[in-house]
Amino acid sequence: MNPLSSIMKQILGVIFELTGDYGVAIVGITLLIRCCMLPLNYKQRKSMKRQQQFGKQMEEIKAKYKGDKKRSEEELQKLISKEGTGGMGCLLMFLQLPVLYSLYQVVQGGISKEFSTILLPWVSSLVVKDPYYIVPLLAVLIQIFPHLFPYVTFFRNLDLSKQNIGMVAMMAILSGWIFFFLPSGVGLYYLVSGAFTLVEQTIVNLFELRRRNKANLE
Repeated sequence: MNPLSSIMKQILGVIFELTGDYGVAIVGITLLIRCCMLPLNYKQRKSMKRQQQFGKQMEEIKAKYKGDKKRSEEELQKLISKEGTGGMGCLLMFLQLPVLYSLYQVVQGGISKEFSTILLPWVSSLVVKDPYYIVPLLAVLIQIFPHLFPYVTFFRNLDLSKQNIGMVAMMAILSGWIFFFLPSGVGLYYLVSGAFTLVEQTIVNLFELRRRNKANLE
């Protein structure tokens, strides 16, 4: 177990001592980690928004100089030099992987077989898989929901980037299939983390919508 996993195991133990329930402890440590990642998520969202604008500018240049390939390439190079490629979002995503993997190790190897949780009363132990696959299925649905915001009428004015729903669904189903065979404690982490993302994105969209509506009134 790596040092980061050891630290997370200690935190999990502290929360368990306070709550007496490893399921609640997993929820607690998941929320704690996601809250610590909020600054990274904020920077990642800004980077993705810049990338979206960058793509639109590129398309505008290509359309404007459609018959002049040399001029089009020159203008695109100027844009790239000015704006950059915006790869920070991907970098921040990869920086989170060690944290997520360490938590996975803790959940999988740091809980005794006799421990169940009040949060999943149909599961006999957090170290066995969900016999009814309820947790993985809920996790798949929650993972898809944030990608549906661009198609919601209420948020259309935000001009959110639309992703290929088929691709999103395929990735979510693949993730859910993996969690079908993992301990329910790991699935609980995945579910809570997905719910956190959904709530976070909803709040961000609502604040942005309010800001734009206020700006329009002024």
